[in-house]
Amino acid sequence: MTRAHRGQAVSLWPAAVRHSFTLKEFARLATQVPEADLLAAGASSPAARLAALTRLAVRHRSPVPEIDDDVEDPYRRGDEVNELVFDEIERAVATITALTLGR
Repeated sequence: MTRAHRGQAVSLWPAAVRHSFTLKEFARLATQVPEADLLAAGASSPAARLAALTRLAVRHRSPVPEIDDDVEDPYRRGDEVNELVFDEIERAVATITALTLGR
């Protein structure tokens, strides 16, 4: 779940470059999409909101340090790192879920 992973995926399917994100990047960018833009896109159901967020979030891309968008690999790093990574993932998923459900 790093920019390097995203880059590898995009190298396999270059057309996906504008619509692929790291988990944390998508959560960060999705919070910047105005509710009015979602409504204008006809995003009335959770599935439609998620699709619209994916299309609209790209408009808010700007340079940020990798640390802001990457989820560290916890493999063989111990319980403390695993807990930190779990918390990062949980926060990002909770953000995306709330936005998808319109909360």
